[in-house]
Amino acid sequence: MKTLLAITTYNQLKFTKLCINTLEKVRIPGLEIIFIDDVSTDGTVNFLKESRWNLDSRKEPKGLTWSWNKAYRQFKNKNYDNLILSNNDVLLTQQGINEFMRILKNNTLVVPLSTRRGAGHNWKEQSASTYYPSLRNKMNGPESHVNIQSEILQKVNLTKRRHRAINNFNGFFFGMNRSIISSAYNENNLFNPKLTNVGQETDLLRRLKSKPILSLGCFVYHYKGVSFNKKGLKNGKDIRQNLNLYH
Repeated sequence: MKTLLAITTYNQLKFTKLCINTLEKVRIPGLEIIFIDDVSTDGTVNFLKESRWNLDSRKEPKGLTWSWNKAYRQFKNKNYDNLILSNNDVLLTQQGINEFMRILKNNTLVVPLSTRRGAGHNWKEQSASTYYPSLRNKMNGPESHVNIQSEILQKVNLTKRRHRAINNFNGFFFGMNRSIISSAYNENNLFNPKLTNVGQETDLLRRLKSKPILSLGCFVYHYKGVSFNKKGLKNGKDIRQNLNLYH
């Protein structure tokens, strides 16, 4: 099994480094990682080059959708079994990724749990506190993400409820297997290239042959909101039309 993990970056080097710190502890057989940068100006490109990460950078900014479609074409044309698209402002764990890959094997599009804020506009369906309310008060910061993942997985193993279908998803971290190709926008693009930074998930949902599947045992901490200023938030929630870079 070959999996391509594409991590999109646009500045915020601090969070990219935090993501990498957790990523280096994760082992997925057949995993290849690529960072796709949208013309960062804060040293992100130099850091990734010097750290010898596989990097795709460009001279002109083209937006998040372009990055996602670039990763999709590599996934499709080089016959990867899975594609995972991820923000750079997430924290991962081995336990969570193991569970995520387990669900992805038999489902077209899979998404993880996160905190209420981290799940953004889809917090009702992707917030871990929706399904595990007893853990709500433990999800206050990134330092608890490993323990939260462990406790969630314990509960999943007890209940045997590993996943469920949901109606929407947030694109901070999601995975697809090759059956996603039947839902592509066209031969070369999974996502509508006219959508520069927002609306990609909603547009893909219209074409998706089956509902997104939520892994009830995978928790991904998402800092949420580091790619745009505070004017994009109201009472801690997204104001979608005001965001320059949604994710």
